[in-house]
Amino acid sequence: MLESDILKAANIESNPQHRSLMGYMWSKADVCDVRTQTLVQQHDFPELLARLAALRCPEHIDINHFLDPKLRYFFKDPLSMKDMEKSVNRISKAIHQKEKVGILGDYDVDGACSTALLIKYLTAHEAETTFHIPDRIKEGYGPSRYGIDKLKAEGVKLMITVDCGTAAVEMIDYANTQGMDVIIIDHHLPESALPKAFAVVNPNRADDESGLGHLSAGGVTFFLLAALQKILDPESKKMNIMSLLDLVALSTMCDVVPLKDINRAFIVQGLKVLRQSENLGIQALQKAFGLEEPLNVNHMGFSFGPHINAGGRVGEPSFGTSLLTATKQEAADRIVKALLKSNQARKEIESQILKEALAKADDYTGDKILCISGEDWHPGVIGIIASRVKDRTGKPTFIIGIDAQNIGKGSGRSIPGINIGGVVQKAKEEGILLNGGGHEMAAGLTVEKSKIDQLRQFMNEACKTEKVSMEKYFEVTLSVPGITLDLINMIEKLGPFGAENPRPFIMIPRVCAQNPRICGEKHYGLGLKGESGKSIDAMCFNAVGTPLDLLISDPHKVFHAIGTIELSEWRGKKRIKFYMKDAILAV
Repeated sequence: MLESDILKAANIESNPQHRSLMGYMWSKADVCDVRTQTLVQQHDFPELLARLAALRCPEHIDINHFLDPKLRYFFKDPLSMKDMEKSVNRISKAIHQKEKVGILGDYDVDGACSTALLIKYLTAHEAETTFHIPDRIKEGYGPSRYGIDKLKAEGVKLMITVDCGTAAVEMIDYANTQGMDVIIIDHHLPESALPKAFAVVNPNRADDESGLGHLSAGGVTFFLLAALQKILDPESKKMNIMSLLDLVALSTMCDVVPLKDINRAFIVQGLKVLRQSENLGIQALQKAFGLEEPLNVNHMGFSFGPHINAGGRVGEPSFGTSLLTATKQEAADRIVKALLKSNQARKEIESQILKEALAKADDYTGDKILCISGEDWHPGVIGIIASRVKDRTGKPTFIIGIDAQNIGKGSGRSIPGINIGGVVQKAKEEGILLNGGGHEMAAGLTVEKSKIDQLRQFMNEACKTEKVSMEKYFEVTLSVPGITLDLINMIEKLGPFGAENPRPFIMIPRVCAQNPRICGEKHYGLGLKGESGKSIDAMCFNAVGTPLDLLISDPHKVFHAIGTIELSEWRGKKRIKFYMKDAILAV
């Protein structure tokens, strides 16, 4: 059945907006008909693929490079990044002069992957290395006196910070007094003044013209290794850096950077390496989860990522890096067991705080940015809570945990169009924050308890002119029988999906819930039965306690389901699954 016929049969007009249960206004996405037809005629694309590709692929990018991204097409000269040449020359000098190199990384996946990339590469070139990952609670984000002193005591002459350091002006000054040269490898938005480091490689610094500001820290680190390779090992005898793309893909996927240009190539090509990975840590994770099917981006984002993160959240912060650099399988297996326990503890802590945060969010329904605080909220889960509350409310959200010293540690997550990294930077410049930094979609901060109300007012005033849109768009309308394996394979050609290249939203008109059940504490599993009588398996993640409860409580309630479709594989069997995000009650 044609899409227009489906809409007509469901009594839905093709364009108007429809208020959903989750409070959004949904309408059909507009697409350039000329470009769609060009893709159909010149590339022999099916109409559906052409429509979706026209919505995603920028006109200046060859459609073939978009669908099959290769590094050689998108890779730029690493030396186009400011301070890159200076950095690789200093690292090369350290290797040749047998100086000990210390790496100080962030405690998240991006930091762990970036640290592991450097350790693996430098070790292969016979450099003596050590690393330090800060304790989130004791040290906070980035370089601290404790971390610097620790590396100094180990004999480090050259300190390289990865996924942090751009905002650490005072701590870099301190490292300088300890006789260390410091190279910063980062991607976070800088303040007006950069630290006085030996070199600052950050494509988001104001004077960098590389156009690579969308890279993760792992991506920036890979560019550094490519530049080093030309000096140290041009024939790839000691280390083929392409073998490290699994870590680059993992950092890119888990740090939620825009999946465009080189980032798409990192993930597509990195997945190929991941599926054959010789990394003992990756192998240990795969074994622990019983993953027999080919690894995909969901495994990176929803299985590997949270567990590598778990040590930095509620356990031992060095475990993520130690896992990814493990040289013995027994050690890797032991670390994975510890991370599994940490992740379970994280889930339990998260569940309680989320309930409290959502209750407090009701007090600020008029705010454009939510700034919610609580006593003794664990700083290891506030980023996850911010993301959950943001998803529920559709608003940028900061969650702040206040400790016994009346200091609040906060983490924020944003929505497209509001740059919370910039807001945090302005708040710091105004003297409201003790510390802070981040990028457009995610940020962190430290604030005195007495200034939290001032911070909330400042943030909302700063975004007063910004329009927080409740508009959302679905791209395709399909009946239940129209969702086939061939259709999913066609959609998958547009991946990898993530930030700025989301999986297509699909509307399935006039369905009802069939055999609903609660999975875990927060999710619904159900069938969606269409008017044809056929059903499709569906999941609603984090939906318990939301307006979607209404559909579950009444099996006769007819609604238009909005979500995404994917193919899951378990023990060789492939199943189509619909992941429902929202619903519109049928008239």
